[in-house]
Parts: sequence; structure tokens; C-alpha cells
Amino acid sequence: RLKGIEIDGKENEVKKREEIVKEDNYQILRYRDDYRILAKTQEDAVKIAKVLSEVLSELNLRLNTQKTFVSNNIIRDVIKPDKLYWNEAKHGEKTLQKHLLLIHSLADKHPNTGSVSTALSKFLDRIYPLKILKEDSSKVLISILVDIAYKNPKVYSLVVVCIGKILSIEPDKTDVENIYKLIENKFDNKPNVGYWKVWFQRLTIKTDREREKDSNELLCKIAANVKVNLWSNDWLKQEYRTIFDEISIINEDAYNNLSDSPEKDEAQIFGY
Repeated sequence: RLKGIEIDGKENEVKKREEIVKEDNYQILRYRDDYRILAKTQEDAVKIAKVLSEVLSELNLRLNTQKTFVSNNIIRDVIKPDKLYWNEAKHGEKTLQKHLLLIHSLADKHPNTGSVSTALSKFLDRIYPLKILKEDSSKVLISILVDIAYKNPKVYSLVVVCIGKILSIEPDKTDVENIYKLIENKFDNKPNVGYWKVWFQRLTIKTDREREKDSNELLCKIAANVKVNLWSNDWLKQEYRTIFDEISIINEDAYNNLSDSPEKDEAQIFGY
């Protein structure tokens, strides 16, 4: 912020820069980690943005250019683009497939945003009470979900729980293994997907704990009862290294209490 800023000795420099814009010409509003700076003229807004950039630069920080902009439409631009898009689009949701396609479009236009997480949470709420799929194909729904996850790591957990729910009411259980393989193939050539693999293992671990024993993700191997060194402990005394060798990081009681399919509250930690 400009007024009353206190950042390790930078107060005086900021106060000098404050003179560029008169105090009465702007107002700063904050909600959590979002800031809105309202200025009387666009010229003042640009000056303030420049001051902020200079101060942050000296602290080895910078403004996020994708989220920082100057606007003269206070009504429209006070709403985040992803939320604005979703509010306009969601009126068309009817079938589960159409609902998911809307979320897919949202995730494509505004990837990894809170709106995508919220939309998937609402979809999960919708499918969770279901006992059967009447009009929608489970394969089609899962294909859309997996494609959403492919570009949106933030929603891995929600996607996995949605897939687990859909498969739990899939009448043709012989096709489930084939679906798992198709999902694995989708992510095979994608780098840095260890977080996805850990969540994907949740789908299969109760029915086939050793399924991921050949995984290249160490956490998955450990959960599959394969002994591997997750951390380098060669520098520890032998007595401490023995502790790592003898005590597993897996909570077996928690594993035994897991349901066959992931539960909704495993992904919806905060309930929204």
C-alpha cells in the first residue's frame, strides 16, 4: 500500500513518492489479498501503479502483470474475469455432461482459478447423492474431467473424487480397469505430475494396493508397500538412520479406515 507503508526501512522512500499523487486523489480498498486502488483520474492510477512497481522492485518483488491492470469501468472490472464468465455461462447447465462442458470451458479460459474449484465442488455436490447415471455416459463424463485436470493442477483432488463417485455407480465394473489405464496414458508424457499420481492412487489403493509399486513417484511406491528412500539420510548417525528404516510414514490405521472410493470431504476441505 502507499499510505502508512512499513517495509524494513523503505518508509521514507515511499513517502517521498507519495507526493506524486495527492492523498485526496486516491483510496485503497483491501479484501484479503486483493487490492483495489480507486483514483480520481486514470493518470493518477498509472502513477500509483508505477510507484508500487518501483518500491516492490527494490524489495525483489513484482506485481503480477496478469492480475494488475488499470480500468475505467469500476462496475465490470471489480469482478474477476473467471467469475464474470461463470456467472454468465452457468445458466445453460442441465444434464451432467452439459454442466461439465461449461466447467471445461471455464477451466480453458481461466485455468487454475478459484472459480474452477468452486464450479467442480458444485458439480460434486450434484453427483454425490446419485445412485445411477440415467442419461449420461460415465466414460464421457470422466473424459471431460480428466481433460480439465490435465491443465488445472489446482483441482486434481476434486477431479479424482468426482471420478471415484462416477465409477462407484458405473454398472459395468469390468470396464473400470480400462478407464484407469486410459487415464494413466493421458498423463504418461506430462512432466511434473507427482501430485496427480498421488491423488490418482487414491482411486485404486483399496482394491489393489500394489498397483503403483512400479510408479516413478516415490510416495506412491511407499503407499504400495515398496521400501524406498524418500529422503537422503546418509548424513545422519546410524541410530537415527535406523529409525527411518524401521518406521513407515504410512498411517496404517488411516489406510484401513479408507472407503473404497474417495469421499467428498477428502477434497472439499473447506466446504465451498
